[in-house]
Amino acid sequence: MKYSLVRDSDGYVTSISRAKFGGEELSDQVVNLIIPKLTKFENGVITYRCRVDIEDGYIVGIGTDLDGTIDLTREEIDGVIVGATKFVDGKFEIDKSKILAMQNENNSEPTELDQLKADNATMQSALMELSDYVFSLGGTE
Repeated sequence: MKYSLVRDSDGYVTSISRAKFGGEELSDQVVNLIIPKLTKFENGVITYRCRVDIEDGYIVGIGTDLDGTIDLTREEIDGVIVGATKFVDGKFEIDKSKILAMQNENNSEPTELDQLKADNATMQSALMELSDYVFSLGGTE
């Protein structure tokens, strides 16, 4: 279907509508990805105006923002691992040691399932001790 895209002076799409005459041939999938005032669509590539928050050299937040200062593709945004990605010389770099540290940190905290398993083992041990005690008194198991 053909659409008319209105752009501001910076190239961001400000509005989109179906075109009766002229316009650009776009799929509904592409049209659904366009966010007015936050999206550029040039040469078949969609980029979004983004804000990137950085602390100690690592990205701690990323998202579309009208006051954003960088244009990123969806793939670039999705490739960021918050807390483990740096933005160096215009490219994202993932620090694998940070990922391992985060995984180790997450693995060190017991999950609810781990707690249930521990509780079950404690209960099984207590039942065995009770059974041994009853047996020692001359009872039956």
